[in-house]
Amino acid sequence: MTGSKRNLWVTFDLWGTLFIDRPELDDARNGMRCERMRRVLSESDTRVSEEDMKKGYEQSATQFQAIWRSNKELLTMEQIRLILNGAGLSDFVSDSGTARKLESAYVDPIFDSPPELNGDAVTTLQEMRNQVRGIGLISNTGRSPVQPYANCLGSMACWGSSIQRFSPTKWVQGNRIARYLRRQ
Repeated sequence: MTGSKRNLWVTFDLWGTLFIDRPELDDARNGMRCERMRRVLSESDTRVSEEDMKKGYEQSATQFQAIWRSNKELLTMEQIRLILNGAGLSDFVSDSGTARKLESAYVDPIFDSPPELNGDAVTTLQEMRNQVRGIGLISNTGRSPVQPYANCLGSMACWGSSIQRFSPTKWVQGNRIARYLRRQ
């Protein structure tokens, strides 16, 4: 089949294959998430100590691992709810505006302290583009939703028309992706 694509799809694991993280970046994101969520809560007249927020964040990791081991996923707001419960705020009820701010406080640190794009990722994807019908991404990105990564890769020239593009979700804004891409 010289010169034509095979009727074949290839999948790549996103986290740890196309994107590589370092522990210090992950630690920085964790601290930013806790502090930013505390700030949002404070703006809605809900006080939580730094220690309680960190405790809730750390306790949630154990819960997340148990859920992920059973091949289930948690929506971002479900993750936030588990963190707040662990921080002693199980009775906290937010309006939609506060919920959006909490979600942004939780998600946005990935743009401020992003993982590194594997140096071979773009070349590999470019080479595959002409050989297969399409490329898919699979991953459990943990606390960071997959959409920013898919959008980042989806905006690269190597993705061409043969690659499955991902539609942005309501919380992904173009300026956040642009900020992320400028750092790469």
